Amino acid sequence: MSKKLILSSLIMAALSGTAIAQQGERIYFPGEQRVTSYSQQSQAHQPIRFPGQSYQNRYRYSAETMASMFAAEGFYQETLIEHKYDTYYNYIDRDVYIQHSPDYPDGAEPLFNELTEYLQGIRDTTEIKVLRTIAEDDYVAIHSSWATTGENGEVSTDVYIDIWRTENGKLVEHWDHYQTMSPNLDFTGPEVNMDSNQNREHNRKRALYFVNTYNNLEDSVKLEYLLADNFIAYTADAQVSKFDHINSLEESARQNKRFVRTPAKAIAMGDMVLVHSKHLEVGSDNEFGTGHIDIFRFNNSGKIVEQWNIAQDVKSFYELDAAGELVLDADGKPVVALNAWGQPNRRNNNDIFAYPYKG
Repeated sequence: MSKKLILSSLIMAALSGTAIAQQGERIYFPGEQRVTSYSQQSQAHQPIRFPGQSYQNRYRYSAETMASMFAAEGFYQETLIEHKYDTYYNYIDRDVYIQHSPDYPDGAEPLFNELTEYLQGIRDTTEIKVLRTIAEDDYVAIHSSWATTGENGEVSTDVYIDIWRTENGKLVEHWDHYQTMSPNLDFTGPEVNMDSNQNREHNRKRALYFVNTYNNLEDSVKLEYLLADNFIAYTADAQVSKFDHINSLEESARQNKRFVRTPAKAIAMGDMVLVHSKHLEVGSDNEFGTGHIDIFRFNNSGKIVEQWNIAQDVKSFYELDAAGELVLDADGKPVVALNAWGQPNRRNNNDIFAYPYKG
């Protein structure tokens, strides 16, 4: 498994198939006024403006939301892209850093040591780009690309979605998935429209409906009304049209395939919604499932026009044989699975899909 940077943090645990309204969240519609008292974090940091990103109407978002954005974008821009390692603790909490990404252990210091070593090794060969940021209260996600140029000029691109939970303007908990893109596929596109007047809860409900169609493939016919005619989905392998997506689900139904898709977290901002979920195919040898992070963009008619998807198989804690059975040592204990560097396949015991609370 390639030892890539892993940085994420967001998404809900056990969403059931219905909309998930963030606790205490109020939606502000055009014409309403909201007076926001900004936190010290948001006052102390000027927003890092990536191309196309607008902060004109940031008063629509809570101080906590803006502080979460500043922490994640600052960490990406200064620590990762600009290699200013002395800024690391400006964004990462020293005392609490819980890691759900399987490739790193818990704790801020272990992450710092491994991350800086890794970044130094790739700084001359890898270009990191932030594609979009989505934040809601104490959760924030960054969608990014990591393009590495090989010795012969060939380029390999990994796409990440990192999710964090924040406290007091610092990143304290992290989830992520990443996937290598097929050549010549484009994962770019618009940033979140922070000036959008769309109803975030309606968007959240529809994004979750899209995800939950995998639990009842017969519902795929309703996607005809949920997806815009110009809908396009960007996966690591292909760009998929509205017709192709619906046809794929219908074909799975004809083949009597059955899936279990469990949303874990949903984050809504502007015209976009991010959903983190676990996917299982009933009867498949992959008993651990696959993690999916989907970002949906909505038009002003409430229809999905774009989807970006990252899918990554869940790693096993223990070594498995060809039949999928545990490999045991001489004492009859399960053998810990190792990665390509001889490290444990899972560097922590935290559930990849667990979030502190439903909200």
